[in-house]
Amino acid sequence: AVSPTHVLSAGTDKRIVISELNPGHSHLTPKTEFLEPEDLAFSCVDWQRNPKANWDSFASGGTEKVHLWDLNRTRPVRSLTWGVDQILSLKFNPVELDQLATTCSDRS
Repeated sequence: AVSPTHVLSAGTDKRIVISELNPGHSHLTPKTEFLEPEDLAFSCVDWQRNPKANWDSFASGGTEKVHLWDLNRTRPVRSLTWGVDQILSLKFNPVELDQLATTCSDRS
């Protein structure tokens, strides 16, 4: 996921990395790292930008859960589960800032 100044990445190594975009350069500079608290792999991330509240947050999805994160904390502020095996993708609604959509797989 990309913001105007940063890139948010996550993967099966159980890390989320926020990197700074360097105008005029082809490389990213890692700035902040978050670790999955329950040792589950990530498959997707998305920014939520809320200019009214002047804070940034993001969501991560992966095995069984969606985590909601605040950039000022090192652990998720909330974890959501509802009986799925894998979160495949997620995206915040750009208009209704408190809505999050996901695609999931389960074995039912």
